[in-house]
Amino acid sequence: MSSRAYARSSEWKGKEPGKELFAVAIVRPLTPAQWGLSQRLASEPTAWNATDPAELRLKALDGQEAQAQKIFRGLIEQLRDDFQIGITESLKLSNDAALLKMTGDKLIPILKKQPDHRRRIERLKNLR
Repeated sequence: MSSRAYARSSEWKGKEPGKELFAVAIVRPLTPAQWGLSQRLASEPTAWNATDPAELRLKALDGQEAQAQKIFRGLIEQLRDDFQIGITESLKLSNDAALLKMTGDKLIPILKKQPDHRRRIERLKNLR
């Protein structure tokens, strides 16, 4: 996250380049399915192992995607043109204990046991 590429803005200062250059992207929120799968993979440290054979990783990913569909289908509003998720809703989805339990989040309980930020980071490094 500290790389220059990651830190780039989605806004172009000055005259925008032509669309054929693909220099500027339209910022779009994730769909409920995309967000749900991302949340499942990020919050389940043992969801899959990058060193497993491709068949096992795909099977694990399919299972996580099915779980995400089941859990998040009614939890997150479907996108439309004027869709805007507020910071309050975003924070609630990421921090509400009842929601985290309902969505099967296993990462937050692991990190809450650590006494400070430095130990949380070390714990994250050692999860795999």
